[in-house]
Amino acid sequence: MHHAYLAALVTAAMGVAFILADPKTPTSRALSFALLATGLSIAGNTFFFLSPDAAIGAGGWLVPLADALALGLAYEWVARLRRTIPGRAELNTRFGDRLVRVAQLCVGVYLLLSLLFPAERAQYFVGGISLDAVVSPGWFYLFSLPLDFSMLCGGAAMLLLLNRKPDAAERKRLIAVIIALPVMLAGLMLPIDWAPFVTVLGAMILLVGAVQYHVEQGRRSEFLGRFLSPAVAGMVRAQGLDAVGRETREITVVLCDIRGFTRRCRTLRSDQILDLLRQFYAVVGRCCERHGATIKDYAGDGVMMLVGAPLPVVDTAACALLLARDLQQECAPLLRAWSEEEAPIGLAVGVATGPVTLGVIGALRLEYVAVGATVNLAARLCESAGSGEILVDAPRAGEQLTERQLALKGFGPEVCAYSAS
Repeated sequence: MHHAYLAALVTAAMGVAFILADPKTPTSRALSFALLATGLSIAGNTFFFLSPDAAIGAGGWLVPLADALALGLAYEWVARLRRTIPGRAELNTRFGDRLVRVAQLCVGVYLLLSLLFPAERAQYFVGGISLDAVVSPGWFYLFSLPLDFSMLCGGAAMLLLLNRKPDAAERKRLIAVIIALPVMLAGLMLPIDWAPFVTVLGAMILLVGAVQYHVEQGRRSEFLGRFLSPAVAGMVRAQGLDAVGRETREITVVLCDIRGFTRRCRTLRSDQILDLLRQFYAVVGRCCERHGATIKDYAGDGVMMLVGAPLPVVDTAACALLLARDLQQECAPLLRAWSEEEAPIGLAVGVATGPVTLGVIGALRLEYVAVGATVNLAARLCESAGSGEILVDAPRAGEQLTERQLALKGFGPEVCAYSAS
């Protein structure tokens, strides 16, 4: 078997490995299918280079189609990656998007020419750099120029994408693609004895970037899976920040805070305080996972959680109350263990339901924010709750709640709240 077929097998196997390692991420799927198409392209072009007469038949359009799919899908990966980055008002992103589409259009031109002149493509273009320029430079450049121009546009789009500061994991893979893509494309035009080695070299460069990408994603998955619900973590990994775009919706905000924490910290070493917070955050994370809530903020001994965002929930108020009771039940043993007779600690929880504006803000460091009077009300209720108490903003059908009149800063001297202690 010609060693070019081994290069095709290696490239296709990389595509299969990539799709098995990250099947749910749209960017990874596009890149995986591009590698599969590249493997088919290498195998088909090798066959027709060794048997040029066969290029007149069905293979005359199948192999160029594989070429076009490989490049087109690689550029589609770039387009999908661009969509995962939040736009900035001062940055014009349309030019980069158009460059990607122009690159794909050039690939379409190459495919059309290959369908019109299959025999000439097989004879003068595949491995054409090895031919004497006097033989037929016109045919060679007819096929190579659209691909060269597509590489120019695609490379410029990728460089502009780097300037937009993409996700750290995708950045490593993007740099590898920028280096590997022209190397692998050169394998299409180099002599048959050299092309497989050049193509495999490009594939190995891409493999290095892909390994770094999957290592980074693995670390991120561990972190996201610990503090976010699995559904939210999976949504962010698959769709990027587009999954949490700006919107206003009715959700329930839950805030919890350790009562007596400041006084207790006076008798604890700094490393003991850190251990207490780590154990507390771990319990809160498990409770949020069970109820599909998202942890929005950690602020010392306080945690802010969202029920109904980014993932919708049918009855956010009922779900949030279950979460609040779960928090009290799960945190009680931990806080008792850390309490002292003269410095007891306990959990206070505030729950409020209403419209909240959600979105991603920031430049170098992005943050998912929740803004609105509902957030402030939940914070005030949490401040007013006692140790072991849950304060909610409205009564719930079927719940045994005790009405309380509170003076809440920013909401008036007589605000009606309900205790679910």
